[in-house]
Amino acid sequence: MDFRRITPEDVDAVTEIAIRGMRAELYPLNLSREKVRALVRHFAEGGGWNLCAFESDKPVAVCGVLTQEMPFFERKEAVAVALYSERAGAGWKLIREMFRWYMADPMLRVLRWPLEWDAEPRMMRIAERAGFNSFSVTASHYKT
Repeated sequence: MDFRRITPEDVDAVTEIAIRGMRAELYPLNLSREKVRALVRHFAEGGGWNLCAFESDKPVAVCGVLTQEMPFFERKEAVAVALYSERAGAGWKLIREMFRWYMADPMLRVLRWPLEWDAEPRMMRIAERAGFNSFSVTASHYKT
């Protein structure tokens, strides 16, 4: 497996694996393939932070993180918007590298990794093992 950043040539293939990882069937929202593709293109052009695992030219794991200014503080926050793996061990490496990147940037104050509403307990253990130290319930309402 080769771990590297997304390039413009990877956009279509990474879009497909990112969509597989979204589990859109769980939510009463319409997934926009074009919006996902635009976000992957944003990563390929150097926006945010990303890392993918590839076997040959096929992506088998993806991690993408967006950053933004915090609303009330002179710092930034980061949100993992894509974190999905189809190969054992690849996801763990992506999580470790994401956390390493986050810890190295003094302006980043908060890293969030939103988990699915029915995430397996193993995911919580992985998050804790990686260094996430706060967990909370997020209330949401989806208009249909």
